[in-house]
Amino acid sequence: MWLGGASEGVIKRAAAHFDGWFPNAPSPAAFAEGWSKLRDLAGDRAVTPALYVTVNVNPDARAAEQETSQYVLDYYGMPLEAMRKGQAYYTGNAGGCVQLLNAFVDAGVRHLAVRFSTLQPESQVELFARDILPALT
Repeated sequence: MWLGGASEGVIKRAAAHFDGWFPNAPSPAAFAEGWSKLRDLAGDRAVTPALYVTVNVNPDARAAEQETSQYVLDYYGMPLEAMRKGQAYYTGNAGGCVQLLNAFVDAGVRHLAVRFSTLQPESQVELFARDILPALT
């Protein structure tokens, strides 16, 4: 059983009762802070950490940002700037995506749930599998 969220209560419950922790962390630093708290509370209990992240991989960073902004506005009814305060988003080229995801891995992430912020994800899924996944540490 996994528990999602990053509030203090969720961290305490995940540490005490769950097999995995699945927060919405907006940055590697935020993830590392929550993961550190959870590990301290879990003691000898094994809890597997994961990350939910939204990406739009496109060599045209401006186009990726615009498509993600519209996607987030349509999905949540909120601007991307507001959503970035509580969730991880990446827009830009494959190299930058690798850097961000590796920073999360360095912070403790062991599983990724990736959402593509486009209504036509086929090319991004292929690019992600070909260029990004093999480069993750």
